[in-house]
This record gives sequence, C-alpha cells and structure tokens, in this order.
Amino acid sequence: MTGATDSPIVESRLPLSVGRLSLTGAMSLFVVYAACWAGAAVGVPVTHAFIGLFTSFAVGSLAALCVGGAWALLAGGFTGAVVAAIYNMVKFMEPPSAK
Repeated sequence: MTGATDSPIVESRLPLSVGRLSLTGAMSLFVVYAACWAGAAVGVPVTHAFIGLFTSFAVGSLAALCVGGAWALLAGGFTGAVVAAIYNMVKFMEPPSAK
C-alpha cells in the first residue's frame, strides 16, 4: 500500500479547472455579498460599501439582494475564470525540477 507522499502526481502540475474555479468564485462572492446585505438589513452600523459595488439600490432592500447578488455571482464567476486561465497560462514559470 502506498501513502499519499508516494504518489507520482504532484498537485501543482495539474491545471486548474476554469469551470470549477469560476463556480467557486461565483458562489464565494455571492455568500460574502449576502452576508453584507444581511448585516445591512438588520442595521449593523458600518458603511456597507461592498454592496455599493454591485447595486445602487438601498443597501438593505430586497432589490439590492436580488440585483446585487446576481452581479456578485457574475463578477465572482468572471474573476474565478480569469484567475484559472492566467494560472494555467503561466505554468511555464515552474522550476524545471517540478515539471
């Protein structure tokens, strides 16, 4: 039986999945946005500037959650896809011993 360290596959050699990282980015940014919206809805006394990045509706309104949440999903998905694509493009920068 081989241990985890005996595997010939090195994780850094594998390309990132653009779709998986895009979905991860979309879901993550939406969760953060929804948490900020919930704080605004209950009256947490902070600026709520993050909500303003995605919508101009009143910060605690249902419209802000829907419209801003949709934009947060899109922005997170786009960002995740860009990060994965660029990471895969710069693979040539790995040291020769890692290839």
